[in-house]
Amino acid sequence: MRLVDVLGREIMRPLEQQKMENGNHSLSLDLSGLPTGIYQCRIFTGNNVYTLPIIHHNELE
Repeated sequence: MRLVDVLGREIMRPLEQQKMENGNHSLSLDLSGLPTGIYQCRIFTGNNVYTLPIIHHNELE
């Protein structure tokens, strides 16, 4: 799993090379250090890549 910005630059890899069982999972990400913006969460499963949009609003901005 990777979090990237709108330009495709990698921001973080919260689950680096971690294999998980089939099924539903949840994950909390601390985005407090990131500026307000739109990000993408890319999830890699076998030969597939799923991309989910994340809209982050920093309360301090």
